[in-house]
Amino acid sequence: VDASKSTRIAPLPGVWLAPDQAERRLRNRIEPQYPADAMAAHRSGDVVLEVLVAEDGSVVSIRTLSGDPLLAAAAADAVRQWRYGPYRQHERPSQFQTDVTLKFSLPNEN
Repeated sequence: VDASKSTRIAPLPGVWLAPDQAERRLRNRIEPQYPADAMAAHRSGDVVLEVLVAEDGSVVSIRTLSGDPLLAAAAADAVRQWRYGPYRQHERPSQFQTDVTLKFSLPNEN
């Protein structure tokens, strides 16, 4: 038996979901921990991540599109634990991509 020839049906190409559509599918969201060194350096701002979600709703890959590298690492650590409701395309589970924006704001210093 040739192992390279699988009897599985080829997966459908993944789709891109707008961030608001993907957020409605979100089942488990972990908030990122603000890195102490970023807080001490007064770093804040938005981090934008490109996220690939598998057929089962788990996050399989993350790519930073923009944001402070220290904050992006914390954001990716949190998003890696997120869980989405499975997306179906043509009655079959399908992976999807979306963009996630996380805001890091320093506490107000009075």
